[in-house]
Amino acid sequence: NDALGQRFVIDGASGFRLPIDFPTLGFAFLAATVTGLGFGLLPAWFASRPDVSHGLKQGSRGATASRAQNRLRHALIVAEVALALVLLASAGFFMRGIDRGRRHELGWRVDGLLTGSLNLRGQNYATPAQRRIFYEELTGKLAALPGVEHVALASSLPTWNLADNSTFVVEGRPAAAPGHEPETSYASISPGYFATLELPFVAGRDFNGDDRADGRPVAIVSESLARAMWPGENPLGKRLGWNLRELREVVGVTRDTS
Repeated sequence: NDALGQRFVIDGASGFRLPIDFPTLGFAFLAATVTGLGFGLLPAWFASRPDVSHGLKQGSRGATASRAQNRLRHALIVAEVALALVLLASAGFFMRGIDRGRRHELGWRVDGLLTGSLNLRGQNYATPAQRRIFYEELTGKLAALPGVEHVALASSLPTWNLADNSTFVVEGRPAAAPGHEPETSYASISPGYFATLELPFVAGRDFNGDDRADGRPVAIVSESLARAMWPGENPLGKRLGWNLRELREVVGVTRDTS
C-alpha cells in the first residue's frame, strides 16, 4: 500500500463477507456429528432393546414398540421436520437477500471492468520505491493495450468494502473515550481509480500526480463519512488520520457505494 503513495480513500460502511475458516468448518462438523448421533444412533439403540414381555402380551397382533419408544419416535420426526422447515425458510430468505443485492445499484461501474490481483515479494520489491517503479511501469503497459480506456491500482475494490479497518481521529475534535473511537475502512489507490469505476465526486477533486508519498498526505472520503464527521460543514481542507501525527487533508468527497 505504501508504494501507491500518500493517497487514501476512506469509507465508513460495512461490507458483506462470508469467510470460510476453521471455526466455521469445525462448527459445521460438530453440528453434523451431533445430528447424526441424535437422529441415528439413539433410535437404533431403542430398537435393539425390544420389550419381550409386552410383545408376548399382544398375542396374535405381534410385537410392537412400547409407548416410550413411540413417543420418542414421534418426537424425533417432529423435530426433524421442524428443523428442515427452519433450514429451508432460512435458505429462502438468504437467497432472496442475495438476489436483491445483485439487482441493487452499486453506484460504480461493473460492465466492462476487468480486475486482477498481485502480490510483490522478493528483494526486487523490498522497498516502497521499487514497488512504486513497478506499479508505474505496469500502469503504463496496461494503458497501452488496445481497447483499454482507464487503468488504476488499488488495495481493494468496493465489492470487498476496502482493504483495512481502523479507528481514526479528526483534527479539532476532542478525543473519544477508549473503546468508542470512530472506526472506518480504507484503501490505498492510484490516480484514475474513480474514473475507472465511474464513481462520481460530490465535492473536491481526484488524486493527481503531485499526491505522492513524499508530498502532502491527502485523502478522499465518502459522503456518508463527511456528513458524520462534519455535519453542515465543508469537509474539504479538513484533516483526519490514524493518529494526530499522521493527519491527512481531505481533497475530495465521493458518492457512497453499496
